[in-house]
Amino acid sequence: METIIKILNEVKPGIDYTQQVDMVTNNVLTQEDIVKLVAKLNITFGIQLDPEDVDMKWFSSPESIYKLVWEAQET
Repeated sequence: METIIKILNEVKPGIDYTQQVDMVTNNVLTQEDIVKLVAKLNITFGIQLDPEDVDMKWFSSPESIYKLVWEAQET
């Protein structure tokens, strides 16, 4: 989880990602931020996600991003 928070801070600094806020619904992350985030997740975790194919619900919280990465590593 620390790595996910670190990547989020690189993509969009100045946000407290430990707060329970839906990052998509509350416009914390823009589409551009998500594209950058996916690229960093792909590199960091050795996975292959395509931002256009990933449901936005996966980017609502650091926990959901962690689950997305975990599932991508399992396939």
